Amino acid sequence: MIKKLDILIVSRERKGDEIFGLGRAIRRIRDEMIHLGHSVSLLDACSWSEDDFNHETKMRRRLYWLAKCLHLSNDPIPALAERIIQVLRAKQLINKNPEFTHIWLQDSLIAIAYHWLNRKRNNIKIVVSVHGLGSSAQSGNLDGLKLDDRWMRIILWAERRALKHANLVLLPSEAARSHLVRDLGLAKPPKHWYVLGHGRPDFTLSQRKHARATLHLNHSEVLVLAIGRVAPVKRYDLVITAVAQLQQVYPNIRLIILGGTPTQDLTSLAETMNPQPLFIRSGNVPDFLAAADLYVSASAVESYGLANVEALYAGVPSVVAAGGASIEIVERGALLCAPTAQALAEAMHLILAHNSLSNRFTELAASRCSELPLWHDVTKQQIKLMLES
Repeated sequence: MIKKLDILIVSRERKGDEIFGLGRAIRRIRDEMIHLGHSVSLLDACSWSEDDFNHETKMRRRLYWLAKCLHLSNDPIPALAERIIQVLRAKQLINKNPEFTHIWLQDSLIAIAYHWLNRKRNNIKIVVSVHGLGSSAQSGNLDGLKLDDRWMRIILWAERRALKHANLVLLPSEAARSHLVRDLGLAKPPKHWYVLGHGRPDFTLSQRKHARATLHLNHSEVLVLAIGRVAPVKRYDLVITAVAQLQQVYPNIRLIILGGTPTQDLTSLAETMNPQPLFIRSGNVPDFLAAADLYVSASAVESYGLANVEALYAGVPSVVAAGGASIEIVERGALLCAPTAQALAEAMHLILAHNSLSNRFTELAASRCSELPLWHDVTKQQIKLMLES
């Protein structure tokens, strides 16, 4: 008989983040584990109370004071304060529920905070998922954290210790594991580090015409879709520049970025485009994929690329920047190109100008996606590793 697990999943997603790839994936894993008979509690930042926000403000002040005393920059303080509050909330839940068998930390910075604040060891097993490409310090910098040399050394040292003391570390791709080994200065991956990707999508797709009507999108426009929260790591500046070039050839082409509110830099970059890009925050990914003529991703540092896989599942002809785990995960399912605006524009033009090539990539996308495991099988493997940890 398989032992029943009682798992506390701790993540940093705030309200609105749950609609993006990682937030949805965490919830899918929770649901699959519950379906298999295990108990799972999810503690994210969507449920923060007023007291939690007040505690975060106080924690920031303390960390700002400490950083000033140590002559450190303030850039990573908000991220660290957020993780510390999440760990303190997790400790309260653990104290109330001694039945927890595992705490599953969905972020290396959360793991650092947990290791720092949990000096008294207990019987609960520690599982860490590292979702970035490499260390939290390096992936954080790519995502706009702006760490200086001293902070980089401190966080890399702390991350190395936190992951060493974890019972199990899960990474989404071989690329993510090799980058983490390099960043932490290790000779090889420790034995308790495992590569385990995500399950393939299984949502229902509408017909293109129906999806566009539902979303109130113009039926005559050529729609290029990009998916993921607006962040530096997604390189939407390259996507906007590439589509702007294409508008000289395709006057009716429009870019949709399913990622939320644009930054001022992106807004300024898009001002000369006609039609201008649509920045949308929505969890209705299936309808947007069904409505799209082309999918594009300019990020060359994806550790897995959930949105890329969703595009493959939907059969949308796709252009993806080669780098990170894209070659490993996407493989033949998309047209891979250099992570430059010119290369993206040329690749998109190639697909748009040749229907036979577009149809071929639809076939290749479906073929590649069919090779990825089901969510059910991924979850069973996660449970097996937790039981053995």
